[in-house]
Amino acid sequence: MVGAVAVVGAVGAVAALVGCAGSGPGGAAGGAPAVVLEIAPVTTPTLREVDTTPPTEGDAAQIRALHGMVRIKGGSFTMGFSGCDADEAPEHEVKVGAFWMDVTEVTAEAYAQCVDAGTCTEGVATSGIPGQSPSEGAMQCNAGRAERARHPMNCVTWRQAEAYCKAQGKRLPSEEEWEFAARGVKGRMFPWGDTFDGEKLCWNRAEGTCPVGDFPEGVTPEGLLDMAGNVWEWTTSAYCSYDDPGCSDETFVDRGGAWASDDERLVHAAHRGRGNDEVWASYIGFRCVRTP
Repeated sequence: MVGAVAVVGAVGAVAALVGCAGSGPGGAAGGAPAVVLEIAPVTTPTLREVDTTPPTEGDAAQIRALHGMVRIKGGSFTMGFSGCDADEAPEHEVKVGAFWMDVTEVTAEAYAQCVDAGTCTEGVATSGIPGQSPSEGAMQCNAGRAERARHPMNCVTWRQAEAYCKAQGKRLPSEEEWEFAARGVKGRMFPWGDTFDGEKLCWNRAEGTCPVGDFPEGVTPEGLLDMAGNVWEWTTSAYCSYDDPGCSDETFVDRGGAWASDDERLVHAAHRGRGNDEVWASYIGFRCVRTP
């Protein structure tokens, strides 16, 4: 049975993140979604690719697969944050190999194409789960809404996200890859730098998601958009403590904060959220990676 509630946590940032003192693991990512009254027309953002040289010259299929992605060069960085939630500590050095990552979160339009091809299963629509009464949690789901075609696909479970990425010849990122992409080798506190700026992300709102790429000022130096806010993003990593990475926890880490997050500690790049593989929520989506 598909669940409607994910457990999401809080985060710390540079010396003093607002709202960080005394907070612990867990907590909701914002309040209950509100009913959408009107949605402005959606325009397709201009997506910037960085280092577009394909890893295998002449492989047309691989070149097509890498469209809309940026290459994240491998390197080492300090993962985690010691100064807020216990599950973010201890800070530790991690080495990550090179990979390619989607510039934006997977859109409702792209996911619908996978459904139409018979490869993906339908996400929860605003009307809710077939055979069940519509729930408040589904009011901000983007599936089946033409005006939200360029919004991130949400209301899909971890398994649905994994299946979509696999159908594209990609996969979900690991927690290490996601944080490295958001922070870079210098360990930025936020995707764009070390200082929080509420104008650089889709957050603290009641009307649901924003079109992907709608906050170009929040881009990472490597060219990734929406790595903070809009929707939390699934990873392949089990929710284990950093001291026990091989634990048997059956929930998965999600990252990045969402449209409903109402505190900067919820969108800090070191934050760790979690949910099981049957969870869906209007504030959880995903993007894919590829290791050519």
